[in-house]
This record gives sequence, structure tokens and C-alpha cells, in this order.
Amino acid sequence: MLKFPPGLVYLLIKRGRLTSLDFVNSLPRSLESLHLGENSLGSLIRTDEGADVARPYKIKFPEGIHTLNLDQNRSLFTLYSSRNFAYPPGLTDLNLMQTNLSTAMGLENLPLLRVLNLGYNDMGSVDDLVIPPTLIRLTSFSLTNSGVRSLSGARFPAGLKHLKLSGNKIASLENIELPQYLETLSLQENQITSLADFDLPDSLLSLEFGSNKLTSVDGIQLPPKLNVLNLKENAINTINELQLPDSLRELYLDKQEENPLRIRASIRTRFSEPPYASVKRGLTSVAGIPKLPSQLHSLILCKNGLCEQAIEHWTFPSGLKRLYMHDNVFVNYPMWRREVRLALPNVEFDGGRESSDDDFLMMDYSDDEMY
Repeated sequence: MLKFPPGLVYLLIKRGRLTSLDFVNSLPRSLESLHLGENSLGSLIRTDEGADVARPYKIKFPEGIHTLNLDQNRSLFTLYSSRNFAYPPGLTDLNLMQTNLSTAMGLENLPLLRVLNLGYNDMGSVDDLVIPPTLIRLTSFSLTNSGVRSLSGARFPAGLKHLKLSGNKIASLENIELPQYLETLSLQENQITSLADFDLPDSLLSLEFGSNKLTSVDGIQLPPKLNVLNLKENAINTINELQLPDSLRELYLDKQEENPLRIRASIRTRFSEPPYASVKRGLTSVAGIPKLPSQLHSLILCKNGLCEQAIEHWTFPSGLKRLYMHDNVFVNYPMWRREVRLALPNVEFDGGRESSDDDFLMMDYSDDEMY
């Protein structure tokens, strides 16, 4: 049996070969932070083959622990049952990401818990999850890439400020009541088709809906203090009515309805059409955004179907720091860019990548690492 110093406060065993939690019961009571991520907890070893090795007894962690990290032990809750975990009552930060967890049972007696990460598990739906109502101090909850199909009827802790639900299979946002003090909401990489009748709390600072199936954002009421709006990689062709709050600092609308066909300037017609002119792709009109917020410092609109005339009604804010407009259907993008640079000499264009007119027309922007 392992022996630990009696006054031990912090213990990190990461990326090792731990397969068992049996030693936990012998940890000193002084321990406050325990990190056992990226091990092989729950995995069978050779001597276990063919045997019934499920651990039926309690795994009791020292009561003084505030932070417990067991992430990326993919077989943890195959060998152990969540019912048999005796978590410290004073736990404030719990990370069970990618541990084969299927239920929140056993988490109800953690009244001081503030941060909970259950991502990369198979939860099915938040209804199945049943977030314990006793988690009254929970401020951050992550359930990313966990196979969640529906949020209908879900009830989140009233004090929740950060909610991460990206990488799931959520298609509808009907009958969802968000916490009134929520500050960040991430629903990227789902299957959401509409934001109609979806009430957003006024407290929101960051809203991420990238990589969904949205076709319109017309008329949605954005929170008055919003700083970040991410709508990239959807299917929004036109924006007819969208009032952006003046507090907005980052706006992402790139790669709308991306067409896999890469048409190079070398196949332009004899009528000198601009590249991509014969293909309607992505966002082509932003007429419904009458002006840009004065606080905006990042505007990402690349890989769409916009032309110079589509954005000529905009005045770029003096504090703009990043402007990505490449791979649209501008007649002469380098010339337009030079004109903008005269007014905004410090703005970063297209990730800092400069090019001549001919170079630009021949670029292949198939690399997703390039905006």
C-alpha cells in the first residue's frame, strides 16, 4: 500500500498507469486537491481477465478535498459504480469528463459544488441526467460531446453562469428556460435550426451557435451586454433584421453554407466575372445590420458570397483590430483592403496574410485552419 506524507495538500498523478482507486482510502485528511486525470483507472489488467472485478465497496475521498479531477479515465465507471463514490462534502470543483459516466447519481450531496464537468460521456438527454436541485452554488456546468438529444423541460441551477453544451445532437430549443444570471452559453456543433421564441437572459456576455443549421437570425433579441456572438458555419444566406448591441466586441459569421466546390480564378469566364460569381454560396446580404457596434474589435466574415456593395453602408469602428473578409466575391479585394487600411492602419486582415491581386485570386482556402 502506498504511503503519503501526513501533511500532503496537493497530489498530481497524471498520464500514469493507475488502474485502481483502492489507494484513495489511505490518503491523508490534509489533502485539498487531487488530480488523477489521463490514467487507466477502471481498466482491466492481465490478472483480472475472466474475473468479476467490479468494485462493490465505497471509494471514500478525504473530506478536506476541494478539487477533484478524474478526467479521461475512459473505463472508470465501468469498473466502479457512481453510487459507491463518497465525494467530499466540501467539494467545489469536480471533473468527470470522459469517464463513461451515465448518471449524476451521487452528486446530490455536494452543496458547495461550483464547477462540474461531465463532458464526453453518454448522457442521452438532460432529462436522463437529472441535475440535482441541491447544487445551488453551481456556476459552471459542461456537458459537451455527450450525446444529448434534447433539452426540453431541463431545469438548470438558478445561479449558473457558464453552460457548455457543444458537440451534441440538440435540434430544438423549445421549452427551455435558461438561468437568469447566465453569462456564457455554448451550443456549437449541434443541429439547431431556429432561434425563434428562444429567450436569452439579459446577463449573457457570450453566445456561441457556430456549426449548426440556422437559416435565419432575423428579429432575434440579443442581450444588451453581449460581447461575443458566434454564428459561423451555419446556413444563413441573408440578414434582413438584426440589431447588434453596442457592447458587442466579436462577431463571427464566416463560412455560411460552405460549398465544397473550390472554384479558382483560373476558370473565370471571358466576361471577367469575379471568382465564385456563378455560385451562390453562403452569406450574400447583411442589409439588415444597419451599423456596426462602436466597441467591435473582431469582424469575421470570410468564405461567404459578399461583395463590396453588400457592406458599403457600414462604417468600420475606429477600434477594429481584426477584419477577415477573404474568399468572398469582391471584384478587387486587394484594392478594397488597401482603402480600408488607409482609414484603419492597425487592423489585422485575414490573419495577417497579405497578398497581391493575382496571388489572392489563385489562393486555395481549403485549409480550415485559415479563416
